[in-house]
Amino acid sequence: MKRVFIFILMAFYICLATKTNAQETSGTCGPNLVWLLMGEGANQTLIITGTGTMYDYYGTAPWYSQRQNIKYLTVDNSVTTIGNYAFYGCANFTTLNIGSNVTKIHS
Repeated sequence: MKRVFIFILMAFYICLATKTNAQETSGTCGPNLVWLLMGEGANQTLIITGTGTMYDYYGTAPWYSQRQNIKYLTVDNSVTTIGNYAFYGCANFTTLNIGSNVTKIHS
């Protein structure tokens, strides 16, 4: 039920973002993973959901431009690996919720 709610919420925010904001607020971050950036200003939440492995980022992750504003991170229980440099420069996290199935966090 929680996963269904998250996907419905993500669909709503994707529709809202495409109409009101040119800034990228969602996308894919793995073969079966999606990310969603919610909130405004300096109090944003980054949600990673889906199943499997996250991409490695050797340049910058898609949410990099908002790295200073991201305070909260939630990684779904079905995510198994966090990619290289996924959160590079994200120095303002105050709350991290990382799912129990994450078995590898790259540097």
